[in-house]
Amino acid sequence: MGFKLPTSPTSTSSSAAPGSPADRSQVSAITVVVLLDRLVSMLGVVQENQRRMESRQAELEGGVKRVQGDVGRLTRAHVTTAGSVGKLLERSRKVGDGMKEVKERMEKQGA
Repeated sequence: MGFKLPTSPTSTSSSAAPGSPADRSQVSAITVVVLLDRLVSMLGVVQENQRRMESRQAELEGGVKRVQGDVGRLTRAHVTTAGSVGKLLERSRKVGDGMKEVKERMEKQGA
């Protein structure tokens, strides 16, 4: 963070007696600086974790888009297949009806 800490809590330009209000104030200031430095470190870790999560989310979004595209293609293929199956069933019914008619005619001719 760029803060310079004194080498000892009592090393100031004015020599404060240990335990004096000036000495306690200096110790409190050093404590605040240390806490701020830790906070900066923690924020750096949080930002790095957030960056990684955003990257992972982008990867997941890409995967979801690919799956959506695959589902769309599968849906179109299903519609096409359903249409083809419907046509085949209709032809099968027509052939079955034709076979029935032929069978009935043959039975009439045989009777």
